[in-house]
Amino acid sequence: MQKVIAEINLKAIEDNARTLKRISGTKLCAVVKADAYDGVYYGTPASADRMPALAEKVVQDAVFQRDGLPSASDQVVALSTCASSGVNERTLLLCRVTGERAADKA
Repeated sequence: MQKVIAEINLKAIEDNARTLKRISGTKLCAVVKADAYDGVYYGTPASADRMPALAEKVVQDAVFQRDGLPSASDQVVALSTCASSGVNERTLLLCRVTGERAADKA
């Protein structure tokens, strides 16, 4: 097996989260480190009945939080990227859907 080194451009992640907020009305609420095979984060289908388990898991796994963690009644958008520290490790940005776009505040 060959080693693979991946560089993560944190500026690009920040820009993507800012763009997502601007165009879709979301607010960054947590950053989570997860395994790519974690069924709570990556299971399908993405339905409202799975939200309580997701909200509980985020409370346990968040390495960063802002503006409160998502609750069982929230709608969430997750951006996922590979992490260089582990074979299946992923970094997820979880954003709460607010419906309030940045352009609406102008």
